[in-house]
Amino acid sequence: MPERTIEVVLVLVPHFPLLSMSICTESLRVANREAGRSAFNWVLATADGAPVRSSSGFDMSGRALGEIERADVAIVLSSYGPEAGCDPTLLNWLRRQDRLGGLIACADTAGYILARAGLLGERHIAVHPETLPAYQAIFEGRVILDSTAAEDGRILSSTGGMATMDMVLRLIHRLAEDGIAARVAEVMVYPWRPAEGPEAAPRTDVARRIDGRLGRMVELMQMHLDTPLPLEELCVLAHVPSATARRLFHRHFQRSPRRYYLDLRLRRARDLLRNSAIPVSDVAARSGFADQSAFTRAYQSHYAVLPSRDRVDKSGR
Repeated sequence: MPERTIEVVLVLVPHFPLLSMSICTESLRVANREAGRSAFNWVLATADGAPVRSSSGFDMSGRALGEIERADVAIVLSSYGPEAGCDPTLLNWLRRQDRLGGLIACADTAGYILARAGLLGERHIAVHPETLPAYQAIFEGRVILDSTAAEDGRILSSTGGMATMDMVLRLIHRLAEDGIAARVAEVMVYPWRPAEGPEAAPRTDVARRIDGRLGRMVELMQMHLDTPLPLEELCVLAHVPSATARRLFHRHFQRSPRRYYLDLRLRRARDLLRNSAIPVSDVAARSGFADQSAFTRAYQSHYAVLPSRDRVDKSGR
């Protein structure tokens, strides 16, 4: 990903879902925090800049689309009555974004708006279950509902509600540095893994579902972050031969058991640094480093920042 800020426009139409808007903004905020920089910038927009009312009765305003020449990502948020969102200004703006090569995402019923703009072509999208029968006819069978979110070329979509989180995580995974999307999911307590495999160490319950032997080893690692156990001892306690452990970790996590263990300890350190005033020396000790210099080297190598600087303003915005 280029070291620049991705510009995201959240397009609000009448009866837009406030939940989906909040999921988008909070996910991008956390992505910035985890990236340690302004990886994403977002603005709200309406067709003419005038306020529009959400499905829950809250009025929101934003910039007029005519003021926004180009967006890296446009996310259209619609709920009840998407026909009301088919403003010619919005449809023409979406067509221009498509010509300029931007990503376009839609949540809930906003696929209808993209269809009216002529952007779907042969692409498949996910839509809200209540609208599926009608949309199957309108879109001539192109709609899918085998997942809560879909990604087809430069079009991303979700069925709405909490599934918006899945769509935004796909977007972050596509545009941000490796591991950021998985961290966003973890911080927001949302069970998610990218389609092509784990990008960060999963929680113990996820590891257990992958393989019970992995679950036992991950659980032991998490129980001994401050006093790391040798790999041989972990294997004995988990009743897993060391060769089998290495094979399982490489197959499912694309890293050695020792590297995985170190990643867990460094993540513990980062959480402590960003969410407490504990001295760096104590953070090192609580993460299993007897030597602060060794901790600093490992942390900087992993996160490309000194521990002392990684606790400065992590609000995300």
